[in-house]
Amino acid sequence: ACKNYITTHGFYRVWDQDMEALTPKLQDCMRLNTEYQHCVQRVKQRILEQTDERPLIFSEMYVFGKFNTFVRRLEKIIDVLTLIKTYQIVGESHIEGIELAANRFHVIVTTQDFKSSISDFEVSGAQRPHQLYCARCKLSISAGPIADVL
Repeated sequence: ACKNYITTHGFYRVWDQDMEALTPKLQDCMRLNTEYQHCVQRVKQRILEQTDERPLIFSEMYVFGKFNTFVRRLEKIIDVLTLIKTYQIVGESHIEGIELAANRFHVIVTTQDFKSSISDFEVSGAQRPHQLYCARCKLSISAGPIADVL
């Protein structure tokens, strides 16, 4: 349901959407996971308090594991969106000598290989590509004459 909500039933890819509109959708899905887990805990507690009911026993990892992984993926997407928004101003700046850093950043930001791996909700293991992508973005900005300005 969350994947369909984020992608408008597969009509829009994550990275093709407006960042300002996408972030609240991602946060909504994260809040849904939190609320879902709180509801289950409240039900479990209520059952425990009622002596005539059998306790609710199930594997929370089994029930919430995929949703928790999905939420971690959403957090990484929000990190990347925040990074892009933070450094996007470099491309709009008119500071002398900034063009090289802005161009490097633009090339990294438009790289589809990372964006595909982090937004493909069926693929696991996005932690390492996420770290490399963020490091490459920050390095592209901090290298050269722009580093003195920032």
